[in-house]
Amino acid sequence: MKIKFTAKLTAVICAAAAVALSSSVISAFAGWNVSSTTQVEAFTTSYQTFWKQKEMQKFPNGKFWNKHNDPDGYTSHGCWMNTSSNCGQVYSGLHFISGSNNVLLPGNGDPYMHQCAGFARKLAQDFYGISSSAGGAWLVGNFNMGNIALRVGDQVRIGSHTVFISDVQGNTVKFADCNAFGDCQIRWNITATVNQQTGTLQYYDQQGYHNTAINYVIRPGMAGDVNGDTVVNSQDRDAILYIANNVYSYNNVNNDYANDAADLNNDGQVTMADWNIANAQLNAPILTNQKFLTYCTLTSYSNTHCQYY
Repeated sequence: MKIKFTAKLTAVICAAAAVALSSSVISAFAGWNVSSTTQVEAFTTSYQTFWKQKEMQKFPNGKFWNKHNDPDGYTSHGCWMNTSSNCGQVYSGLHFISGSNNVLLPGNGDPYMHQCAGFARKLAQDFYGISSSAGGAWLVGNFNMGNIALRVGDQVRIGSHTVFISDVQGNTVKFADCNAFGDCQIRWNITATVNQQTGTLQYYDQQGYHNTAINYVIRPGMAGDVNGDTVVNSQDRDAILYIANNVYSYNNVNNDYANDAADLNNDGQVTMADWNIANAQLNAPILTNQKFLTYCTLTSYSNTHCQYY
């Protein structure tokens, strides 16, 4: 049930920059990654180009992501030559439900991601500077909701396969993946077209033409992205004010995620001090001095909250 705000509160919100509110304290306990990769770096072309060159050296095109117990390694042989039946694997940590109310279920409680999904997650962790051991807190967005445009760093589930978006030029993208043909082979620079009308990814490879539905997009939870739409803007700034005054309608966004994302000074609570940080940086495309959420504060996991994947 949505909360109806009074005219008095609305007036206070409009004048929030000049009026000190006696806000209630909403507890939060955000975990940040400790990498030097900040949000703003991840969204610059220079960083993307440099990162891709290094990552292609780390995981060469045509090699195989199947070095046993080493997500940072590769071999020159397909999966059938390796003693591990799982090919590559990476510890995925936790993720949150997204604003689109789409969540992935755990695979028999397995905390590891394998093959195509694991490789896409590994590239994403390297790209954003989130260590495999930390796992990361990830938002899952339904592409069909119409509010998601693909960007570099996305893990995209197309049909029964997962790819990593490495380049974006309008509706033309390039992706990297592994295990497209069942042998854990690494591929880079597969060119595809995003069809916004049908919600599909269209591309050619050795098997011919593909027109595959985009099921969902996975992105890291960002500090400041309170409403879970994977961008930080004035809506998130206003949401911090609502949370600080205990009048925020969380809708489909997980409460713990929203509170952690709103705690911009990382002091374990959501107050007007966090609103001041968001307001001061509102002209930036993203909060320049913030990083990515690394874990969920929930102590119990359910299908509608925070889960292993």
